[in-house]
Amino acid sequence: MMGPDFAFVTRVGLSGESLVVIGSGDPLLGDKETDARNGHRRPPVLRDIIDRFKESGVVSLSDIILDGSVFDEQRVHPGWPANQLNQKYACEVSGLNYRGKCADVAVLNQGGRIVISLEPPTEYVNLINAVRPRSYGRSRISLDRTEVPGELIVSGTCRDRAGPYSFAVENPALFFSHLLRDGLVKAGIRVTGQILERPMPDDADYRPLAEYRTLLGDCLMMANKESLGLAAEALFKRLGAQANPDGRGGSWESGRRVLGRVRAKSGYLKAVRALSGVVRTDGGDYFFSFLANRGGNGTRLAIDAAVKAIVDWGAAPANPSVMKTPPGRRGHAAAIS
Repeated sequence: MMGPDFAFVTRVGLSGESLVVIGSGDPLLGDKETDARNGHRRPPVLRDIIDRFKESGVVSLSDIILDGSVFDEQRVHPGWPANQLNQKYACEVSGLNYRGKCADVAVLNQGGRIVISLEPPTEYVNLINAVRPRSYGRSRISLDRTEVPGELIVSGTCRDRAGPYSFAVENPALFFSHLLRDGLVKAGIRVTGQILERPMPDDADYRPLAEYRTLLGDCLMMANKESLGLAAEALFKRLGAQANPDGRGGSWESGRRVLGRVRAKSGYLKAVRALSGVVRTDGGDYFFSFLANRGGNGTRLAIDAAVKAIVDWGAAPANPSVMKTPPGRRGHAAAIS
C-alpha cells in the first residue's frame, strides 16, 4: 500500500477565482530541517505558493478552500491527556499540516515591561500576557489554552528573556490558511472571500499550480530517529485512507484495521541487530525474536523479510490436514551470526 516510492503530495491550484489547497496528511510540510537535509532549493512553502500565484498573473482571489478530507475530522485522539494538548508532542493530526503544527513564543523583559513575540506572527493565535517581571532567579513560563480556539495565556515570571517555546496550534489547516492569506495580502494579492474547509469534488474545475512532496523515508526517519509523534500518527491515518475505496477519511480506527498485525521492538548496538515481538493473526499469535551478530547492511532487510514471511504464513488459508507451524525453528526464534 505504501511502498518505498510513496510520497505525501500536497496540491495547490485554482478553482474559478478560489485558491485551493488539497492536503495529503503530510506531517513534514514546511519542515525546515527536512528541506535543509534534502538540499531543497525551492523557497519555503508559503513563499513559493505566493510566488507561483504572482507569476501566474493573479491579482485577486475570492475564497481559500482547504481540502483535508484525506483524514477524518477527529484531530485529537480521545486517549491523549487533555492538559497536554498544547504541547508540541501532542499536535493535532490533520489532513493539512504545516510547520509541524507548532508556533513559537518568546518572552522579553524590557526594563520591567514584558514583551511577548510569536513566530510565525499571525492573528490566528491570540496570546494573553500574564507574565510578571522579576529582577532575580530563573525565568519560568507556562502556556495554557483557554476555551476560545487559538487563545493562550502566557504566565509566569521573566528576569531577562525566556524561550522560544514551541506549542501545538489548534486546527492546523486554519493556522496554515491564515498565514497564507496574510502573505498573499502583503504581496499585493487581494483575498475577498472566506476561508472554507471542505472536500473538493472529483469533477470540480481545478487548475494545478504547484505540488509539494515528502518522501516516505523522511517521515519514517523523523518518526523513528527524532521521535516525532506527528509523523507516526499521520502515517497511521494515511494507511487507513489508502485502504478506503475513495482514498479519504483516514482515521485511527481504519489505520488500526490495516496495521497492528506486528508489534515489535528493535535493538541496535555496534554490528548487532535485534527485533523481537508478536505477529497477530486470525489463527493466533506468533512470537518471534531475531538476534544478529556482526550484521551487515542487509541484516535488517533479512529480518524484515523473515517477519513478513510469518505474517504471510499467518494470513494464509488454513489447511485442516496440516498443522500450521510458522516458518523457521519451533519456538519462533532465530540467531544470525
